[in-house]
Amino acid sequence: QVCMAFMQPFHDQMIASLLLRLGVAAPDPGVHRLGFALMALVQDYWTSADYMEALAPGSVHAEGALDEVLETLVCYGQALVEAEASRRRGRHPDGP
Repeated sequence: QVCMAFMQPFHDQMIASLLLRLGVAAPDPGVHRLGFALMALVQDYWTSADYMEALAPGSVHAEGALDEVLETLVCYGQALVEAEASRRRGRHPDGP
């Protein structure tokens, strides 16, 4: 319950932002999946950072890497949001 008390406000805020971005009136499973995917993108990246650094030295802990990683993750996140918006419009993100 402590986890829920801590995480619920952040999740709710993200879902509210996604609703606005997607033009959706109320949360549905797809909006929640998108929110979870965005959180997983960041969470997994940082919980796996030491492994990634071992596989590709300098990719995570080098000078300036943090800024590059953050910029890249934001770009990936935007792509996920746009893909969901396209899916809702009935179009595959890679097609017409």
